[in-house]
Amino acid sequence: MLLSTLWCAILGFSVVPETFAAPLTSDTPSNSAITDLERRWFSIKPGGQVQREWRSKVLLYCFHDAASQTKLSGLFDSGWQMWVNAGVSPDYATKSLISPCRQDALVVSATTGCEIFTSLGWSPVAWANTMRFDPSNECGFGNPVTNMAHEIGHSLGLIHEHQRSDASGIIKFDYDDCKNLKDYRRFKNMKNGKKPLYHMRSLCSNLNLASQAGFSARDMIPYTGLNAVPYVAGNRFDTRSIMLYSSRCGASPGGKDVLKFRDGSIIPPPTEVSRVDAERIRLLYPRPTPTP
Repeated sequence: MLLSTLWCAILGFSVVPETFAAPLTSDTPSNSAITDLERRWFSIKPGGQVQREWRSKVLLYCFHDAASQTKLSGLFDSGWQMWVNAGVSPDYATKSLISPCRQDALVVSATTGCEIFTSLGWSPVAWANTMRFDPSNECGFGNPVTNMAHEIGHSLGLIHEHQRSDASGIIKFDYDDCKNLKDYRRFKNMKNGKKPLYHMRSLCSNLNLASQAGFSARDMIPYTGLNAVPYVAGNRFDTRSIMLYSSRCGASPGGKDVLKFRDGSIIPPPTEVSRVDAERIRLLYPRPTPTP
């Protein structure tokens, strides 16, 4: 696990090939009309085999131990409230705290060193649903509540917005930007005998290589080709998404920014869950169709 005082949530999940799902169409389950401006998101697909939405629309969670509950219970509630404020009501998705932990629940653990990780969506594999969270103010976006809302987004099924297959037209992340990552120099200096262990240009551009190496570019590089197959994205990029990294995410302390918009402008830390984020959750967890 990569650690940093300026790191944003580290998303780790396996790519499992499934049938490709096209972006939002007229037959996508929804209880309300979706405007073109709202068709922006990046998430798991409903009914996936390994990564899927939570059963009965309930995010079932528990705390690893008493210390984790003391440190994170209030933050979890506050992070969830950000989703409620954006329009995610119990009609679509809700949460339920259980004790003791069950093997199908999200197990929430307090960490240190700015280690932040959440599994994607719900998995039927025993004990696979995990959140590891450092509540320190210097981590992630610099706001523990916003960090928690971002992590809850992962658990509900949302992927980083800047890793959409079309992100490169909106977000700039190239080799020069990759050099600004906090762990770039460490990987560059790794040796296989007298030779470099990694070809850094490849490590900065190939999602699979970065993931296998544990290099933080894995959380920046867009999902393209077969890597994008298990997931579905809306028609437009959401520049206000809680799932979008700010420019400082992944950067070395005191170093240059990593991500920017294509026009060179800074990506600020999010302050709220966007209405588009909330709409995607409502699409993943639709209300039952009333019986005539």
